[in-house]
Amino acid sequence: MSATTRLHTPYRTLVLDVAVQVFSPCAVAVWTALAAIILLVRDASVLRAVMLVATVASAGALCATLKVLAARPRPPVIDQVGVLETTYSFPSGHVAGTAALVVAVASLGARSAGGSARTALWVCAIVAVVFVCAMRLYLGVHWISDVVAAVVVACAATLLVLPVVEVAMAEWTSRRGHCPNQTRTSPRGDNTHVASN
Repeated sequence: MSATTRLHTPYRTLVLDVAVQVFSPCAVAVWTALAAIILLVRDASVLRAVMLVATVASAGALCATLKVLAARPRPPVIDQVGVLETTYSFPSGHVAGTAALVVAVASLGARSAGGSARTALWVCAIVAVVFVCAMRLYLGVHWISDVVAAVVVACAATLLVLPVVEVAMAEWTSRRGHCPNQTRTSPRGDNTHVASN
């Protein structure tokens, strides 16, 4: 009997079966949309919302691609607890999606948060990632390397996508601000039609 198997109890399994749905890829998509809406309302700007959605979507796409390429089977059915899973195992979609979401939120929130708030954001993000990793291992539906790879995928997506989207959005905004044939306010206070060169 493995160490993980010895931890199994009906109550723990029931709680984690519910948690699986809360942190599923579909649920993460909903949480991401809600977080993006909050950022839109709070910032009155699309920048951070687009950065968040792009990061989570990129992590999900990369995870799905790696699953097909690796085609690794799940752990034996006899080791799984609760709902049986038979799709490809590597990397974990639950972990990749959740980690991408919470790490991106922590990264974006830390920019404007104070010292203690910034620390709290990162602590919450780390706790969430560790919990989902432990949950998937407890349920016996992933190998350890599956969850480790998923965390790497999420962190890579955050480190690469956030700055790329930020630069792209800044460039797009800059170009919008230099559109030809703009109407500008002249020094006299009247509106003057000016054609940009």
